[in-house]
Amino acid sequence: MPGVSNLLQGASSAMEVAIGASLVVIGLLGMKEAREWKEEMETVVPKTLSAAATEQGVKSNQKGAVIFNGFLHGFSWDGAPSLAPALAVATWRGSISFLLAYGIGTTLAMTIATIFIGESTLRAGEILQRPDIPQKLSMISSILALGVGLFWCFLAMK
Repeated sequence: MPGVSNLLQGASSAMEVAIGASLVVIGLLGMKEAREWKEEMETVVPKTLSAAATEQGVKSNQKGAVIFNGFLHGFSWDGAPSLAPALAVATWRGSISFLLAYGIGTTLAMTIATIFIGESTLRAGEILQRPDIPQKLSMISSILALGVGLFWCFLAMK
């Protein structure tokens, strides 16, 4: 079955390149957003908290890129070993229950981590009287995403 093996290898490489490319896009969008955020901070007019929250939230195009990246990561083979217990369960109901719990647990863990990081960054900026900290960390993480994406693509094309 060398043909099937080659097909799977090719599909795996294509998905890995897609993941790397999506990280590059997220990095570029994040860098653009961080620059816009910096410009807004320089010309900001004090607003109510609710107005600031709705206007300075993540842009919809970046939300889409992040969700798409997570979707692509779901197709990556590197997470497959963590799903092995689903194969060991004797019933379809048990396997589906495991997969559902795995998906919900992963989503909750990532949501909590994101909230914790975001809130900690904002509060650190307030405490240190440096409102630019979230913008700077956004730029740094965007550059990191760009670098990881390029490296990911490089490894996938080897």
